[in-house]
Amino acid sequence: MIKEKLREFAKSIGIEKIGVAKDGENTVVVALFPYFVVNEKGNIAMYARGRDYHKINVEKLEMLSKHLLKINQNKSKINQKNSKKFEIYVDNAKMDDRKMAKLAGLG
Repeated sequence: MIKEKLREFAKSIGIEKIGVAKDGENTVVVALFPYFVVNEKGNIAMYARGRDYHKINVEKLEMLSKHLLKINQNKSKINQKNSKKFEIYVDNAKMDDRKMAKLAGLG
């Protein structure tokens, strides 16, 4: 249920697909940002045109993390003693992003 709500929200803010994987004790949400070219030469992602895509993707991932917190607050008091901490990475992850994408069913 939470994953589906998160996927719907992600799509609404322009994140093509997300998946969830475990990395030790951590839960990792992996997001895919699509390459999209319309009648242009070359294969350049839409998010790589104009503003720095790192900033754009961080903004979207921050929105996604806030939405996830909101979803969790609406749930029962499960794991309330555990603080929720989000770390957002765009091309600078401490872990192997391809491996995490595969574990999340996206790679």
